[in-house]
Amino acid sequence: YPDAVRLVVFYFRDGSRCLFDQEFRRERETLDLPLAFSSFTDKALPGAEYSLNLKSILGVEAVVTVFDKSSEVILANNWPVVSLTDFGADDVFVSSSVGGVRGQMLYYVGSLAGKSLKDIKVRGFGRNHASARVAEIEDGVLCEEAAASNSMYKLDESADDVDVSDSDIRSDFSSTLAFEPFLRSDADGNIFMKFRTSDRLSTFVAQVWAHTPDMLNACVRKEMVVTVPVKVSVAEPKYLYKGDKFVLHATVSNSSDKDVTGVTALQAYSSKDYKGTKPFASS
Repeated sequence: YPDAVRLVVFYFRDGSRCLFDQEFRRERETLDLPLAFSSFTDKALPGAEYSLNLKSILGVEAVVTVFDKSSEVILANNWPVVSLTDFGADDVFVSSSVGGVRGQMLYYVGSLAGKSLKDIKVRGFGRNHASARVAEIEDGVLCEEAAASNSMYKLDESADDVDVSDSDIRSDFSSTLAFEPFLRSDADGNIFMKFRTSDRLSTFVAQVWAHTPDMLNACVRKEMVVTVPVKVSVAEPKYLYKGDKFVLHATVSNSSDKDVTGVTALQAYSSKDYKGTKPFASS
């Protein structure tokens, strides 16, 4: 039997027509891998060391990266998981005058599923040579599979013929905090990694893709906000002309979940290169 079978029963009862439709699927294993963060810090300070802890099973190899979320504005950095092909039975249509079954039939041969070259029609009267029709369909599927296989596995050039001298190699890793491609789980299925945040205040994404030798795989991700508890924001003008009067307005904000007390000092310098110079105004 195929991996999915649809049972359709069309009948009359008490002067009305009824239709029963049920699909049966074969039970099959999946490639889902248990993978989850066992401990994670969602709020971090700049220039500090943190750790990632994940829980899985024995014999897992994982790749972990922590990158700036703003980089996904151009293209999402999603790592797809590998899953088995899901099978489904074809739709069956039945009319009340003459029973009929017609539609697309899918046969799974090897690794490709082909379409039938002929529709299947089952009449309510007389016999139907179903075995001959199925044989015709299987022949068509095999022909389509052979043609597709030749086009898929044809290689025009080997790896030695590819010139990579002009390829651009990435040199700026400022938006990436960590990248570990060969982490392995211990005997208890724990995966551990340390990394250090940069001075950039932004939202970072910790993303993990893991697999076993049997290709059980999974991908998880969480967001981490790198910020400071207290921020001072100043709305300064871009240009000042002679005779202009500048009134400084500063806003102090607290992003922590606790009350913070302290002293705010405001100083104004004549140049952005203020190191080693004295302010001309302070408060």
